[in-house]
Amino acid sequence: MSVTTVTSDSAPYIAAINAMKRARGVAILAHNYQAPEIFHGVADITGDSLALAQAAAEVDADIIVLCGVHFMAETAKLLNPEKVVLIPDARAGCSLAESITAADVRLLRERHPGVPVVTYVNTSAAVKAESDICCTSANAVEVVESLGADRVLFLPDEYLGKYVAGSHRASRDRGGPRDHRWSGFTIVGLQAAALKPRINPGGRLGP
Repeated sequence: MSVTTVTSDSAPYIAAINAMKRARGVAILAHNYQAPEIFHGVADITGDSLALAQAAAEVDADIIVLCGVHFMAETAKLLNPEKVVLIPDARAGCSLAESITAADVRLLRERHPGVPVVTYVNTSAAVKAESDICCTSANAVEVVESLGADRVLFLPDEYLGKYVAGSHRASRDRGGPRDHRWSGFTIVGLQAAALKPRINPGGRLGP
């Protein structure tokens, strides 16, 4: 298995970026998916989207450069309204976040009046603004349970929604919460699921 590392060709650029960020009071936050030159060479803080959001709230810098996708930069700005938050490529998007819009949420509310909307944090600021509460993958079940509602609209990750619904199966049998899920997904997530080895009944690993 080959491992991608920082190359000598990138060393001058890494040195220049590090010198510039120190001179201008910049903190670089990089998502785990970034190239090694960014992740290992220039990033001050690395992690998944939740870790970066938490770090953004604590970072001691006037300018934050978020090396990730658009909703991550939006989240950093929401948590740091007084700071300048930059994203190197404004076109950097997330297929899951782009699978639903604020207009979609408003339409769902019209179709299901009074049903609370629970939104996964990997969504745009506009979608969050139309929601009642946000959750992470770790606390999704707890957040849904905290609402004490008979039904919820869970957006936009269909697979996380299925997990939450499964966790509520016994509760639903007792008349507990039911959920309506948006059919969203991440392309990377689907690819990873498709490539994940499975164990066949005979114990043999299979595609």
